[in-house]
Amino acid sequence: MEYREQPVRIMDLVKSVMLAWRKILLFALIGMLLLSAFGFYRIKSTSPTERRTSRVTLTDKQIEVATLAAQSSSSEAVRLSKRVKSLSLRAESIGDQLANSLFLRIDPEAQRMASFDVTFQVRESSEESQYITLQNRHQLLRDYIEVANSDDFFKTLELKGNGRVLAVWLRELIRYETNQGDILHVQVTAHDDKTIQDLSRYVRDFFQYEMKGKIQSIVPHTVIQSDLQWDTVKNPDIPLIREKLQNELDDIFVELDEKKEALDAIVAAYLDDTVASMEEVYEPNPAVRMSSYILKFAILGLFLGALVQVAWVIFKVTSSPVLRYPDEFSYDQNFLLIGRIVSHEKRAEKRFLPGIDRFIHRLFNRQQKETSAAHLAVIINGLRQDDHPIAIMAEQTEGSLDFVKSLPNAKLADLTTEEGVKVLQASHYAILVVRPGETKGKNAVRDLEIATNMGKAILGIISEECLHEA
Repeated sequence: MEYREQPVRIMDLVKSVMLAWRKILLFALIGMLLLSAFGFYRIKSTSPTERRTSRVTLTDKQIEVATLAAQSSSSEAVRLSKRVKSLSLRAESIGDQLANSLFLRIDPEAQRMASFDVTFQVRESSEESQYITLQNRHQLLRDYIEVANSDDFFKTLELKGNGRVLAVWLRELIRYETNQGDILHVQVTAHDDKTIQDLSRYVRDFFQYEMKGKIQSIVPHTVIQSDLQWDTVKNPDIPLIREKLQNELDDIFVELDEKKEALDAIVAAYLDDTVASMEEVYEPNPAVRMSSYILKFAILGLFLGALVQVAWVIFKVTSSPVLRYPDEFSYDQNFLLIGRIVSHEKRAEKRFLPGIDRFIHRLFNRQQKETSAAHLAVIINGLRQDDHPIAIMAEQTEGSLDFVKSLPNAKLADLTTEEGVKVLQASHYAILVVRPGETKGKNAVRDLEIATNMGKAILGIISEECLHEA
């Protein structure tokens, strides 16, 4: 026969912890006293200055509000704050231009350019003089240049190109010049051939078909485009512009670090003053603070003390080699579980608040039913085939003695004694009585093996459970 260790069920573990409530309460009180004493010692050993300084800590919201207040606390702080903001915006703009500008990507040794001329033919009437016609043409030129420099114009070009080039970067790719005779000379450039071809076509189409509906002038006229040219030229200004922007950005970063450092010093001093003022205003009553401080340690001590005892109870229950579940044990050993008897022990005089223990036992044992002595006797008489002696293998307890008295021709056989072994030898049948949570599993297996090796007919196993009474 082999004994298989029985894992503890959750409900039995909870029951064991609840039954240990006295020790849990005791350890909780001990923990409370110890940590309260430690808290008292710690607060007494801390100087008043250290206690005041360590108490005030600004929240993120308070720091944000204090920082804004510091930046407007003096004319110097205001000046530095505005300068830092201006430099940051300029640095962001230059960095964006260096990273995304299409003009700065153009090869300075081979800049591709497309150009064409735009002239305005004004329809003259017989009443108008040549001077009025000339003035109308000047006005048309100004109106067209105004629309050609508007955000709406570059946004239209961006949409025509499906957003491949943003409007902000199109401005530096298109240039306008006015020549003698009110001729508008348009130059378009880009960093690759496809972009310059598409962009040139979009600009020419806009001037030819869409521009007339966007100007304010009502002078009847005709737009004439001429002299379309494609050139490749050198532009040494491109690397110079890029270098100038990079140098400006480097200078901005240097100045920005200096201004930020000076502004941070003002903010840090303001925050220190704010914390100092809060410490002076909110200095608590030392007695109240001491009580609050010790109370925190007392609560922590209660929790830790109870936790230590609970952990100890769980360890004892899970590591104990006792037999916990007679039904599983009888199934593993291939014997019949005949029934369950209950022994009532009166130990209230040795306990504090015994009613709590009784309540816990009844709470967890209420679903278990006791088998009456008469019922057990009928079952056992049916199992044995004659009136030969029966050895009840059990420790001498109130429950086991009552059970032996209820059976005819039965004797108690405590195998831990010589007399008990002799009783077993003189018997023909044997019944094993186990006490859940008290009988060691290996001892139960040993008793079964002794009876089997002696040739005794083992009728089954009976579970004896103890209930504590007042």
